[in-house]
Amino acid sequence: MESRDREKGVVIGVLADQPIPSAGFTPHTEKILYRAGLRVMGDLANLTEPEIRALPRVGRRRFSEIVEVLSEHGLTYRSRHFVTYRRRR
Repeated sequence: MESRDREKGVVIGVLADQPIPSAGFTPHTEKILYRAGLRVMGDLANLTEPEIRALPRVGRRRFSEIVEVLSEHGLTYRSRHFVTYRRRR
């Protein structure tokens, strides 16, 4: 079972601990994610859409693959709604 801590935007659960190499990505996408320092599915699910798209060599096709594999595992990328902002005083 997987859940998201709403205050921190952190994915918690068994699926989040799954290593990226066993998730079903193509070898090229696996290499891109590994070079970005992402080792488990939870690392990837904690990124927002702009953060994923900003990874080197991630275009429309790679982004679609990432979203598809995340959804196959019951995960999504982090929504902007989970980002907290500091108020000015």
